[in-house]
Amino acid sequence: MSNTHENLSNMQETQFTQEQLHKLAEMIFPHHQELPSLQELDEKYPPRNLPEGAIVNRVGPSPTGMMHIGGLYVALVNQRLAKQTNGIFFLRIEDTDTKRSIKEAYPTIINSLMDYGVTPDEGPVRADDGSYIERGDYGPYVQTARKAIYHACAFDMLCRGVMYPCFMSETDLEQIREEQKAADIRTGIYGEWAKSRQLSFDEIEEKLKSNTPYVLRLRAPKMDTETISWEDKIRGILSLPHNIIDTVLIKSDGIPTYHFAHLVDDHFMRTTHIIRADEWISSVPLHLQLFSLMNWPPPQYTHVSAIQKLSETGGKRKLSKRHDPEADVQYYWERGFPRQAVIEYLLNLANSDFEDWRRANPTADYKEFTVALEKMGQAGALADLVKLESISREILAKMDVNELYKLAFYWASAYDAELAEEMAKDPEYTCLALNVERGGEKGANRLATFLDLRAQLAPFYDRFLPEVSQLPFATNVSLEDRKQILSLIKETYKIDFSSEQSFENIKKIATDLGFAAAVKDYKKNPTAYKGHVGDVAGVIRVAMFGSSRSPELGWLMRVLGKETLAARCDRVINS
Repeated sequence: MSNTHENLSNMQETQFTQEQLHKLAEMIFPHHQELPSLQELDEKYPPRNLPEGAIVNRVGPSPTGMMHIGGLYVALVNQRLAKQTNGIFFLRIEDTDTKRSIKEAYPTIINSLMDYGVTPDEGPVRADDGSYIERGDYGPYVQTARKAIYHACAFDMLCRGVMYPCFMSETDLEQIREEQKAADIRTGIYGEWAKSRQLSFDEIEEKLKSNTPYVLRLRAPKMDTETISWEDKIRGILSLPHNIIDTVLIKSDGIPTYHFAHLVDDHFMRTTHIIRADEWISSVPLHLQLFSLMNWPPPQYTHVSAIQKLSETGGKRKLSKRHDPEADVQYYWERGFPRQAVIEYLLNLANSDFEDWRRANPTADYKEFTVALEKMGQAGALADLVKLESISREILAKMDVNELYKLAFYWASAYDAELAEEMAKDPEYTCLALNVERGGEKGANRLATFLDLRAQLAPFYDRFLPEVSQLPFATNVSLEDRKQILSLIKETYKIDFSSEQSFENIKKIATDLGFAAAVKDYKKNPTAYKGHVGDVAGVIRVAMFGSSRSPELGWLMRVLGKETLAARCDRVINS
């Protein structure tokens, strides 16, 4: 296995003298004296004073639209590993692709992380007053604000011949691509195709003086070995060919590419571990090469497979921003999933033993679970919204009712304003309604997500009851008997009745009106009765709840209270 940190600083082959290299660097950065030196940057951003083994890691989303659930997934893994080692987890917004960056996406990133409890220790955060601030001593944490730092490092690399200006136009590059494709060889700028790399000092100087557009490219060194190997904590030892491409490091607008910004930022932010999407595996040889050329120790690279879903053809594919609404983090909140449920769902995708841990620790904070990279699968985890709903159901069933009310009201305020208006009138009453049968099998099924709130709560508010003419009363009970049943329940019900006492009271009403006290009695001799106690309970249920299905009647009537119960009876009796 080759060394992951070979010192390549003296392996550059350049035809220029040190004096010429320095002059070129000064021409490219005429204000170089205003740039900090690398020594000054090292002093400003010193190694962090953390316990041995502490992980410093980050998440680096690009502000190009919505926050992808995969981004939250990777951020969660990073945060948990940093916390488990008393390290630092920071947010860096990687906006070097200025053409695709969207202003509105900056707060979307911050809010998505913080709303789901994946709050960075450093970087852009939302303050208590709702404003957005940066915290931490290793900023700025937005890449477009770090231009001077990138230019300082680029100046150093130009002075050492590690970087050079490339003047090839888009037409030149396209022609090269076509020639390489025709020859069936690797595309890119390298070897004979790196035409600007072969320019003389005078030719470069002339082009710079005439303001010919250029980018700054890596002068990829010749390597002694064909491949480079490194250890990935999820995938084990990986080997890939060394980088031979003269990659663009600084674009024509002076903004760095991802590769160069990653090098500079992760060194001066003192990142120890980079845990990112597997799409970046092919970039590791280049990144290790860049760290070596700067004589900086590289971070440890680990790559997480993307969350996948079953395709229409039965195979698997990555969640798509364009085609899959569930790729958007916001989708889950809009669909009523409590954020804790989403986090526990993602932890289950990360480490399959989370489910066993949760079963053994039903009331523990999920933060007590230890995330292990070694237990993450190399194949992408399969999205499973059925599983998410199951987790959500369990969490809502166990949640303290006051916390449930707070979250439910917050959700309803955004997505069901009429319901939120009713919930706000009497929070204590709403809590009683929320708590009906919660925690049992029926209650859990009734409230799986906040989308179920209206079905759970609406019958407790007069505003949402159907008109009397629309109530689904069974036709086997006459209108006269219906009114008698409601008159008697209104007169005889007591608020301190237990569920058993409520049922005994309904049985008495049933027998007084000629209904069987038990279903089995009615089935034995149906001609002897008008019906059975279930028919009587059904009348009460429909009058009270507006539906033929409801929670257990005794519990329901206690929540409604004597006054509301009487009003709902009168509403039907007087119709």
